[in-house]
Amino acid sequence: MKLSRRGNQKASRSYIYKPLGMNGIRLLSLMPGPPYSRIKIKIFHSNETRKYEALSYVWGSTDDPGTIYVRKRQRSYKNLNVTQNLLVALNHLRHPTNSRILWIDAICINQEDDAEKSIQVARMGEIFAKAAQVIVWLGPEADNSSLAIETLSRISCDTQMDYQKWRIGVEPGSWTWDLEQNQNKCRSERARWNAIKDLLNREYFTRLWINQEIRHATEAVVRAGEYRVPWVYFAAAILWIHLRALLSSPISDYISLQDIRPACRIIIEREKFSSDITLLELTKTSHCRDPRDRIYAINSLLSPGIRIQPDYLKRVEDTYKAFTLGYINRHKDLGILGLCEMKVSPSNLQLPSWVPNFSVPNLTSLLFRYRSSGPSSSETKYNESYSILDVHGILTATIIKVTSSIPDGIQSSELLALIRLWEPPGLFTKAYWDGASLFEAFVSTLIGGQTEGVMGEDFGDFPSVDECTSVYMRLMRDEENDASENLRAKTLFLLLLRRWTSGRAFFTTDNGYIGLCPVASQPGDQVIVALGADNPLILRLANGSEHYHQVVGECYLHGMMHGEAFLGRLPVGWGVPIKHGVDGSFRHTYTHGNAVMQDDPRLGPLPEKWILRYSGNSDLSDEDFYDEELNAEGEIRLLVFWDTDTNEGSRFDPRLTSAALRERGVSLTYFHLV
Repeated sequence: MKLSRRGNQKASRSYIYKPLGMNGIRLLSLMPGPPYSRIKIKIFHSNETRKYEALSYVWGSTDDPGTIYVRKRQRSYKNLNVTQNLLVALNHLRHPTNSRILWIDAICINQEDDAEKSIQVARMGEIFAKAAQVIVWLGPEADNSSLAIETLSRISCDTQMDYQKWRIGVEPGSWTWDLEQNQNKCRSERARWNAIKDLLNREYFTRLWINQEIRHATEAVVRAGEYRVPWVYFAAAILWIHLRALLSSPISDYISLQDIRPACRIIIEREKFSSDITLLELTKTSHCRDPRDRIYAINSLLSPGIRIQPDYLKRVEDTYKAFTLGYINRHKDLGILGLCEMKVSPSNLQLPSWVPNFSVPNLTSLLFRYRSSGPSSSETKYNESYSILDVHGILTATIIKVTSSIPDGIQSSELLALIRLWEPPGLFTKAYWDGASLFEAFVSTLIGGQTEGVMGEDFGDFPSVDECTSVYMRLMRDEENDASENLRAKTLFLLLLRRWTSGRAFFTTDNGYIGLCPVASQPGDQVIVALGADNPLILRLANGSEHYHQVVGECYLHGMMHGEAFLGRLPVGWGVPIKHGVDGSFRHTYTHGNAVMQDDPRLGPLPEKWILRYSGNSDLSDEDFYDEELNAEGEIRLLVFWDTDTNEGSRFDPRLTSAALRERGVSLTYFHLV
């Protein structure tokens, strides 16, 4: 079919990309010009030796695109359509007299070529890492954003952030210090807090791609119109505001935790070590256009062994399945199944239940990563023809009752009224199977087991079991007590209660266990502990089958979160506090009096040829291994199980294989997940 003359003329004016080599990238030169004149650029291929800046921004709607002009030879120009958001950004970034070398994805990647896009997307982490500066473009000046930027700069000058310990210091006598001490002064600055709230609610902070763009940046600057602040200052100020909101200071009357949470997630991901599972959890509510980008947009932040080559010709289902299998095969654990949650609302994707549907965020936050199966390696088999994943584990219980769930965002009075309906019979008279009272087990369950005795002192302030029972009794009797210690325990308990019950229900089992479960759980569902799983899993027999199961989701099963399904209760006097390791990650430990160790006292001696050694890094990348568990500063190194025959170390305990457990009288079975 021939094009009309008008169609031919339009095509001839449009910019046509030249093929890009496998190892090259495109850069653009933003030509100088007066404000709001035509945007003119040059596009050229580069091997990345050229100094450039990279733009991190929101694409915006593709409707009503603007036009920029790409210079060709002999001073001729070709048209290239861009979104209005990008057109505004280019107008602000253009110098009046000098050219500016930039990398911008919408221009430097041929968006019509899926093959090229797949290659370039895989390199985006590298591209942002090599940029001289990343420009975090929040948009033009609006809603008093200049006051917001000025306030954030001022706060950052008064604060010092210790990212190792996640503590913020404030200069005594400074403006920010006065805001902490004087609530009336804090309230008088409401215009500043409203301006910051509006800035934080800009679409930029909901983008998925910005996680890798900012994480890889060696230097970044935040811009709103002509106003700017270095990223490190922006981050420190936002974390200070987040802390004030958590502590219910007057700032929380203007900036809610919901307002500040998206920006905080990005800051945490940049500054703090995150496991692959935590990264997926932190980014689950961020926005992207293509559901495959749930993985591709964070690919460069994941462990090298599970990264997959972006392929926009591959189905979404195949992308998610390949990633899930890659995770299990690389890590030898089933932590990723914790992201599976049977959806109350249907999805268009046809996925096995053991593959997380990353396109639909879960209703619940990911449970804390306990050790229900100890440091065991997963034992799985995969049937590719039928997409069946076999996991090795033990049936622990069958659910007999599930309560109503807790909706997200309800008032405290409504929350407490629903929790009251969860109380099991004999709450104040019966004992729980682990030796504690049922009441103690119940209040511990309500906060996901995060009591002082479990979380230790390294992770901040957590309430003790006694404090939880006392607070619960006062709350249910509607007693008010403003004593500082009581107020502290009440605040901590309510924060944890809301966090871990939101979107979950309470369940009881046939053998008397209690726990928290996904809303889709129902009586008859089975609770298993699988080798390599952080937390117990809830399974349901597939329709019309006696041998195949669907994954409902992970759960908190009180008294079964520390290997009890395989090894029984801990000996009397032993505790299981979690402590910080040398590299900043956490260590599951066992304590008895002053003794602290990572080796489980229930397991007995190691098999022949195995010894215990210790590493400074969780990924075992430290070339040096040690015979001492603590370093000179008293920090805990990672426990490594050392094979003296192969002279290699492993994170997995050889006493927790299915064969070794069978010798202990523990009978495991394969569960066929469909």
